[in-house]
Amino acid sequence: MLKSIGGVVAGVLAGAIIIIVVEALGHIIFPPPAGTNVSDPEQLKSIIGQVPVGAKIAVIVAWFAGILGGGIVSLLIALRWAPVAWVVAGTLFAMAGITMLQIPHPWWMVAGAIIATLAGGYGAIKLTKATYARPVPAPKPGL
Repeated sequence: MLKSIGGVVAGVLAGAIIIIVVEALGHIIFPPPAGTNVSDPEQLKSIIGQVPVGAKIAVIVAWFAGILGGGIVSLLIALRWAPVAWVVAGTLFAMAGITMLQIPHPWWMVAGAIIATLAGGYGAIKLTKATYARPVPAPKPGL
């Protein structure tokens, strides 16, 4: 149980860090207009129409990478029990959803977020060969 909880916490943290890093790379490749504070939702609302499509795709790539990476981290800690990856994916999707509520996104980015969530969670499970059967921890020596 503790490994599952720890896996989810570590996976969400790792996923959030990955998302931040990949989005920062996206801002380097597609810089926002000069003088824009990217941490101010009000400013972002006013420039969202000016943001290039490549920058918007970079955000979806960041969400996918974060969910995939966070899911892998969670699964490695939680003995490859697949449901923890879905909890991480759902939590990171909720965080993306909050962003989408604060800053209006085009419909295709909302669809992209859903696809990135499903693909990232599924990918993490497949890459780690996780299972839905509850893992049995190895017996402790000497008991």
